[in-house]
Amino acid sequence: PDKTTIFSPTTPLRTLRHVHGLPEIIPDDKVQQDGVRVLGCPVGSNAFKVNFTRTVVEDLANDMATLERCPSMHVQYILMSKSVQHSVTHLLRSISGGTSAYASIAAIFDAALMRCAQRWSGRATTFPVASQQLVFLPLRHGGLGFRSWAHTADAAYVSAYAHAASLLPAYYPT
Repeated sequence: PDKTTIFSPTTPLRTLRHVHGLPEIIPDDKVQQDGVRVLGCPVGSNAFKVNFTRTVVEDLANDMATLERCPSMHVQYILMSKSVQHSVTHLLRSISGGTSAYASIAAIFDAALMRCAQRWSGRATTFPVASQQLVFLPLRHGGLGFRSWAHTADAAYVSAYAHAASLLPAYYPT
């Protein structure tokens, strides 16, 4: 019961207990009405999803800042390009991150990526526009290879939808 979380957006706690038989051993604070995290993805109201996503992205931005402690810029880049920046993809598959509700969160994520590039270049100020574009340009085109929120959000969400849609007939044939 201490690890239980119940998402009940419309049914009150009293009804869950007395009509549906929710055991008394499960504490009241384990019943959530706004949303829950399921396998690292937010499920619930839009406000819950936005707040959850903001927390995840702020944690990722802190991770990006922590990479500065690594003495090798090469290792920092490898960790960023192959691991940390992709940590948001799983989340983006479960939210519609390309909508305006996530614009401020997208800005936090992209700014954190940009700060890494600025740190490696030795520039304390912002990059000119052309340099900013190079940060998000693929390696094969001479860029740093980082993927901005805007480059990833819609594609990740559509990918998840397409994958789920292909499986629905198998799970629900009627």
